[in-house]
Amino acid sequence: MSERTEESLKARVRETPLIERLNESRKRIAAMCSERRGPKMTIPVEYYDDDFFICATLEDARDEVARLRGALQTIATWDARSTSQRIQTFAQAALTPQAGKGGANG
Repeated sequence: MSERTEESLKARVRETPLIERLNESRKRIAAMCSERRGPKMTIPVEYYDDDFFICATLEDARDEVARLRGALQTIATWDARSTSQRIQTFAQAALTPQAGKGGANG
């Protein structure tokens, strides 16, 4: 049996794109509320456990928002003489999801 680490479990969660995981997290939280229960968890932890899945998804979303805000702050500092090619190149890089975080929409 292979040893499971937090990073290997997060990698498994990240096989699903971030937007899909955010939608799934919302559904899981709604189910917990409507069923008046806590998160479904196992010992040892599995990638599909409610608490692990939701927390990994929220961490990735937080990191993605911070990355995009940083990109926008960089663009905001450019002066009007910046070329459209520079903006296109930078925007394309900013829209590329963080490696390994499942940020793509599909």
